[in-house]
Amino acid sequence: MKKMIKNGLVAAALMFAVAVSASGTELPVKVAVSGERSIGLFINEILDKVWISLRDEDGQVIYSKTLKGQKNYAVEYDLRNLPDGSYMVEFEDANLRKRVHLVIVEGKVAISNPVAQVVKK
Repeated sequence: MKKMIKNGLVAAALMFAVAVSASGTELPVKVAVSGERSIGLFINEILDKVWISLRDEDGQVIYSKTLKGQKNYAVEYDLRNLPDGSYMVEFEDANLRKRVHLVIVEGKVAISNPVAQVVKK
């Protein structure tokens, strides 16, 4: 039952994933808390390369991945092994960078700013 609820939440988050805007000023990505100690990353319509990185508060890369030419990408990351603190998930393509700030407090993950920062390069 627990797994069914979790899968339902991930599916719901996918339905609400951000789509590419007509102006090209948005990366088609979404980050959502999917459990007390995990986050889900969702990307639609990857036409060119997209770099994903998870950084700590000092800017050190904890995890990185490059995606290219995929229709959709959805993955859940378990952050249980990370200590309490501030983190940033960063998505980058050739033109834009999108940052989502996370915070882990007492082992629980929260998105510290619900509106992601988009930076033109």
